[in-house]
Amino acid sequence: MIVVYMVMVEVAKQWFFARAAQQLPELPTPVRRRPDTHHISRRAARFSAPVAGIAPGRPSVTLR
Repeated sequence: MIVVYMVMVEVAKQWFFARAAQQLPELPTPVRRRPDTHHISRRAARFSAPVAGIAPGRPSVTLR
């Protein structure tokens, strides 16, 4: 009788864990994060102004 009980428990464990493995939740989508300097750049934009007359080959806007 004990052997039958042990076999039933093993069969139930295999069924339960096989079913649980099939129902794994999907991984959450990664959260987009802005660079660490974004907050500082936004705050500094109020006090920065583009410089006119940039030499060729340089970026078109330079902030002071």
